Amino acid sequence: MIIMRQHAKVAVALALVLALAPAVALAFGGVKLGYDDRIVVKGQPVYPEGIAYDPVGKRIFVGSTRLGHLFTVSETGKLRQFSSDERIATTLGIKVDAPRDRVVAAVTDYGVGVRANP
Repeated sequence: MIIMRQHAKVAVALALVLALAPAVALAFGGVKLGYDDRIVVKGQPVYPEGIAYDPVGKRIFVGSTRLGHLFTVSETGKLRQFSSDERIATTLGIKVDAPRDRVVAAVTDYGVGVRANP
């Protein structure tokens, strides 16, 4: 029982640290993550879930929770639809397999996409 209490105390302490970290960071001027470049994407509301970078094509792949398609984002922020399989309701995790020149994506139907099927 003592061990369980110790684990509970550690879990509570960790939860407090994680909950307070953003507030502490803001109070001290924020935390620099080391990335100064930003890509601003304008276009349709894709509600991205998964994201992966293609080093060969120099583009970012994003999956759409709402539309189901895969999209690419160029380094200049241009959004372009990459896939168009109408059977897919939601695209989640994405992996760029550059050596094989392919993109692998996990798909599902949470019931929130425009093509959700009850």
